Amino acid sequence: MNEQDIDMICVDCGTDTEKGKEFFHVCDEVWTAATLKKEVPPYKVLCVGCLELRLGRQLTASDFTNARVNKFGNHSERLKNRLAALP
Repeated sequence: MNEQDIDMICVDCGTDTEKGKEFFHVCDEVWTAATLKKEVPPYKVLCVGCLELRLGRQLTASDFTNARVNKFGNHSERLKNRLAALP
């Protein structure tokens, strides 16, 4: 899989996560918790807000992996806030 395979439109709200600068990677446990009741099809995404709504809480730095996209991406202010404490 590569970036071209991923549909960058949030499946819940329809936001273009690429234009909104909210492309990120969370830990498997976080993704699983968010998708237990309502699955996300393969190669589909959620924006920060919709992921947080599904979780019922705000994301924290520990929810994210050390993936390159989290460290070096061009992020929205909301995503920068959530990633702020990454080492």
